[in-house]
Amino acid sequence: MKTVTDFLKDKFQTDDCMLLEKLIEEEIIRNRLSVDSTPLFWKSSICYEMVMRNILTVPYDSMEINGAAHAYAEKNREIYVEVSNITDKISMWCFDFALPMYSYQNILELQDRYEKDTRPGRHLYERGEVNWNEWLPSPVPASYKTDSRFARIENKNNALVAEFERAEETGVVMRDDLGNWNIMVTDAFDADIFLVADSYEKGGGADNDGLDALIARLETEEERQKNSARPVGIGSLKASPGSERQVMLDFYLKSPVLNRKLHDEMEKREAMAKRIAELRTLRDGNIIFAEEQKDFFNAIFTGVLFYGNEIAYTYDELGEEKVVELQNNDMPLGDTGTYQAFLNFKSMDADIKKKIIAETKNRLKEEDSPEVIAAVEKLDANMPKRIARCSMLHDETDPLHEELERFYEEFMKALREFAST
Repeated sequence: MKTVTDFLKDKFQTDDCMLLEKLIEEEIIRNRLSVDSTPLFWKSSICYEMVMRNILTVPYDSMEINGAAHAYAEKNREIYVEVSNITDKISMWCFDFALPMYSYQNILELQDRYEKDTRPGRHLYERGEVNWNEWLPSPVPASYKTDSRFARIENKNNALVAEFERAEETGVVMRDDLGNWNIMVTDAFDADIFLVADSYEKGGGADNDGLDALIARLETEEERQKNSARPVGIGSLKASPGSERQVMLDFYLKSPVLNRKLHDEMEKREAMAKRIAELRTLRDGNIIFAEEQKDFFNAIFTGVLFYGNEIAYTYDELGEEKVVELQNNDMPLGDTGTYQAFLNFKSMDADIKKKIIAETKNRLKEEDSPEVIAAVEKLDANMPKRIARCSMLHDETDPLHEELERFYEEFMKALREFAST
């Protein structure tokens, strides 16, 4: 069976190996393959760093062809010789690698149009109400560096970096044992917990025991979600040592899907943290309110605050008697009696309030104080009628009715407990 070498000997009518090798190099490789494998697509002569990379493939079993190929490659440094198991074929692939400058023609004009057009675009990742004009990176290739600066890109990147750093601080972004950055994505939080939290914040039974239990439940759910979070990797490619974080951030800033994923996770976790903080504030406010209400009730029960046609506090200042009215019928809620007095007690001058509390504590230390006994007897006799009148004036059609009813229930309960001690 004839080989490709036999074919070439017949073609060039020679059995001289040295001459055959020379003829293959000149006639086959240089004049035929090299010419025929020239890239056919049009390319500009204006380019940046043109690189040629040509591959000459020859049969492994022909010394003459291999010799001709390597001789040609010695004279043409852009040629790379590959030996093939295909024994009946010689081929050449020619490649030109370059950055054609014409590809950047009008690119600044196109970018300017892109930045000025704020209409919602039909982008690949556009979904729902998301305005991707605020998320997508510039379409200008990273290889094209100009001095042009766009506020949208700068503002977007600054906001993304600030959010990314917050995410690192809160554990939403973490590095694994291999040094890779990950967004820790959690499932949706238990919706039932938020419904209960909403009811507390709107005043639906904000007792402290219930608030403590709810806060503990929210914290448990928060911790459970963190422990079951799934990592979503942020690529840092094969960055040089010391540049990993910058390469990762460059990749992150140009990845709108990752931007959105981190943003949604931060919103979810910050909403949970905010809800817990609000409930703690509500609980702490309840404690302050309860202490303030107790001080007020005791001031009424001990007679420090005189309850007649008005509720007033009388004290001495440099030998002169001073009277502070906490309730009278001319006040906006004067017809609510003790309730109006409590509102004024909460907002009254701090020094006067301290005098009332101090005087109340002194009377509580006295045994069988005649002022305390008289005040309790008078309240016990008169309060039911006063409460009934208040309830009639502020019936179920009044938005204040439920609050007044709750206030007076607590007042009478505290009065009974006080009288029994």
